[in-house]
Formats: sequence, structure tokens, C-alpha cells
Amino acid sequence: MTGHPKTASTRCSTDCSFSDIVEAAGVVRRTVYDHFVGRSVLVDGLVADAAEARRHNLTAVTVPGPDAPPDATPAMARFTLAMWPVDDR
Repeated sequence: MTGHPKTASTRCSTDCSFSDIVEAAGVVRRTVYDHFVGRSVLVDGLVADAAEARRHNLTAVTVPGPDAPPDATPAMARFTLAMWPVDDR
């Protein structure tokens, strides 16, 4: 499910219809139905894809060693930068 344009999350709530999701994705219904039998399967796929992307990005975040200063700002910045590409789509 990667590589798609911004999803319906920027234009729909969790109550948006299958048609709303298809329109936001910029494809025709047939394209989506070729891959997903319905809205719930599509949403499950989107959630699984986002969760995997978050796990992948979090593994790339470097954690300071025990001798690092106790400042949480750099750690929060690394976390935010790692999550931004996933959360923004």
C-alpha cells in the first residue's frame, strides 16, 4: 500500500465512505475493488501499512547512550522527524 498519494485522512473522518476514500486516492472504484473487497478491509490494510511504516521508521531513530546528556529535546526531535513522513500521508 505504499507509494500512494495522500490518503483520505486529510479530507475524511473515520466515518467517510468507501467512495470518499476512492475519490481521495484519485483512482476509480474498480481499481480499489481489485485489491480490497470492502471498506473495512481497505481500512485494515491502511492501518497495517501505517503501523509497519512507524515500526520501520522507529528502528532508524538513534537512541543516545548512557553517557549522553539528559536533554530530551534532541530525542524528541529525532522521534518527530522519524514519524512525520508516516503521519503526514
